Amino acid sequence: MQKFTINKFLASLAILFAVAVFMIGCTNTESPNTESPNTESPNTESPNTESPNTESPNTESPTTSNIENIIDEHIEAVGGASAIQKIKTIRKFNTTTSFAPTGNDTGTVESMFDLIADRGRIDLDMGLYKESKGWIGQKGWKLSSFEPLRDLTAEELPIEKIAAPVSIIFTLKDQLGRSVFLPPVASQFDGQDCIKVKIVGSPLELYVNNKTKLVAGIEIPHLMKITLSNYKKVSGVQISYKSKVEIFVANSTFTSELKKIEFNGKINADEFSKPDN
Repeated sequence: MQKFTINKFLASLAILFAVAVFMIGCTNTESPNTESPNTESPNTESPNTESPNTESPNTESPTTSNIENIIDEHIEAVGGASAIQKIKTIRKFNTTTSFAPTGNDTGTVESMFDLIADRGRIDLDMGLYKESKGWIGQKGWKLSSFEPLRDLTAEELPIEKIAAPVSIIFTLKDQLGRSVFLPPVASQFDGQDCIKVKIVGSPLELYVNNKTKLVAGIEIPHLMKITLSNYKKVSGVQISYKSKVEIFVANSTFTSELKKIEFNGKINADEFSKPDN
């Protein structure tokens, strides 16, 4: 039972980062817009050949591009600041598969975010294991198959909140300013020429593809690696429909595919509320 619990906890952690935090999602319209991955043709990107225990090559050199240019190019590649700022609510449905020493599992993740009212909810269903978490403002809650209903801690809540699926680079720039980014470095990510962008006071390393200007991957050195691929145009905006998370310390891999996404649809406020005991 303990191994099963650890495996599911790692799956939850991986899904939080891969599906939500680094999903580049936004829209050009105010009206509800439901898309299916089969309705758009994918952009062509470099193939990713990976092993769960293999980290990205550490080939780096100073770059002549400044961080301001990289940020602006990335935001334009995603769809533009005005399009990102039009996002009011988001609802997503993902399928996910985990590969770990304790066993393989498949399941689903449903998430919803009210960005204006600062509300969110994520529901994970891996069959025998289920987990739900949500928040309104500065108060959040969580429950799972192995944990009774409880409040999110002061340390957990900010992590859950950054799961709001807009460009992490745009969000950091918009809320904290350009000075939050360290000088960029030319690097490689899975054979792709990229610019590595680091954040002041954070272990995250963001890799922006030189050609597409989209985020190719994210790493926390010696802990986890996230690969984003299969970008597709939805209402004129690029979204990653596939993600892969490798957790080195657990020798585990998690893959996720976005099946459905809706922007600016109505969401019942009660869905974010803490459940009754």
